Amino acid sequence: MIIGIDMGTTHIKSVLFDNAGSIIGMEKEETPLSKDLWGDVYKPDVIWEIVKKQIAGLAASVKGQVQGVSITGMAEAGLVINRRTGMEETDMLPWYDKRTVTLAGQLTKEEEYRNFMTTGLRGSFKYGIYKFIWLLENWNINREEAVWLSMCDYIAWKLTGEFFTDPSFAARTYVYDITRRCWDDNRIGGYHLKTYNFPRVMPSGEAVPIGDPEIKQLLGCGKEDTVRAAVAGHDHVCAAFALLQNRDEDICNSLGTAETYIGILKSDRVQGAEIEQLFKRDSGFIYGPFVDGGYFWMGNIPSAGQSVEWFRKTAQKEEITYKEMNDLLESISKDPTGMLYFPYLTGVGTPVFKADTGADFFGLKMEHTYGHLLKGIMEGIQYQAAWIMELLYQKHGIKPEVVRCAGGAANSRAWMQIKADVLGKRIQVPSVSEATVLGAAALYIKRNEGAEACRQFLEAPLKTGDCYDPDADREIKYNRLWREKYMPLAELIFKQQVM
Repeated sequence: MIIGIDMGTTHIKSVLFDNAGSIIGMEKEETPLSKDLWGDVYKPDVIWEIVKKQIAGLAASVKGQVQGVSITGMAEAGLVINRRTGMEETDMLPWYDKRTVTLAGQLTKEEEYRNFMTTGLRGSFKYGIYKFIWLLENWNINREEAVWLSMCDYIAWKLTGEFFTDPSFAARTYVYDITRRCWDDNRIGGYHLKTYNFPRVMPSGEAVPIGDPEIKQLLGCGKEDTVRAAVAGHDHVCAAFALLQNRDEDICNSLGTAETYIGILKSDRVQGAEIEQLFKRDSGFIYGPFVDGGYFWMGNIPSAGQSVEWFRKTAQKEEITYKEMNDLLESISKDPTGMLYFPYLTGVGTPVFKADTGADFFGLKMEHTYGHLLKGIMEGIQYQAAWIMELLYQKHGIKPEVVRCAGGAANSRAWMQIKADVLGKRIQVPSVSEATVLGAAALYIKRNEGAEACRQFLEAPLKTGDCYDPDADREIKYNRLWREKYMPLAELIFKQQVM
């Protein structure tokens, strides 16, 4: 049996799977935030206590049967550990924390472009290197003894006593060369650091033995039992690993506070110098090492689910439930509202990263109701997704027919039908309810037990649940609105904000 752990922005979740991919038990708790003088932080001891409690609770029900632990979660959150003392030196900074904006803003456009050629990433304050430098400088830490760990690396360290990570997490530091698959010595040296300030990079899902008797006891294992822990990788990428098994031509749509679209660029299509040519196309996507080999592309809508949550919690006097929201959608016409919502509440991800934009609404009329406003928001999110699909075809020649969705929003039938109608693609929602942590567990199994064991593990969870096909008439109407109104206005909005 495998325990998968998902260190999420909203929740910390631990799930116990049997070898057939069935969920035996689950523990879930809100990710607790604290404050310091500059903003939000996570207290490492509090985070670790939650994880310990969860895995102990799950292991107690199947005493002695836990074979391993596989960890996934948010990418850029992290902290500094003292290598000599083996103690936490700092709190953890969340991925969204903006105290690093000034540090990130010191790069020139030319430097950002050069970095993109090796990291696959657009410049951003979010990356681990900026958090590491900020903590070193503001907590007066001895650099010779400092080690940067992401939140997931931290849990792996607490379990095994080893400093290690995987390529997908290493990449989000912004000082990992994804083309050579190693730490970038030159760029790290530019920050007066060395590679020993960072964890060892191991293949995603490769496990390290747990030797501490106390941790083994926590997992319900005896002193002589073999139990291991692995860093599986970035949460969105782990979800894609699960949903895209043997379906490389499809794409994964991870629905949450942000909405990401991920597809696989296999290594036989992207090798050596070809990677540089890929990046030079300037498609607006970011790229990274896929957890199962090769590379992935990713398009991002930062304020997708957040826009819906704004409507649900803030746009009226009292917060409405998800059921009330779905009832609203079911009560109005399935035809396009005619409204155009630009989902930029917290900025734009693809095609141009820009954190200081705002959302816009166009086309509101007297006959529009409260329900139309909600539907207009959802349509706008999908119009932005249609832009991502267009760029994917223009820049990479990729035209997927099926979008496989995971996340809470995938439970809304009305929302998924809107997605199908706007994108003009089949939307499939697998029966699995926990795609991210399922992917983490499956990756552990594939890496440590083989491809056939992984196939058997994923077979039942990946059976198709709900399926949504676009309505031909509505697809034509939405496509016309997108091409003739949404895209011209989007270009105008970007032009005005650049000026």
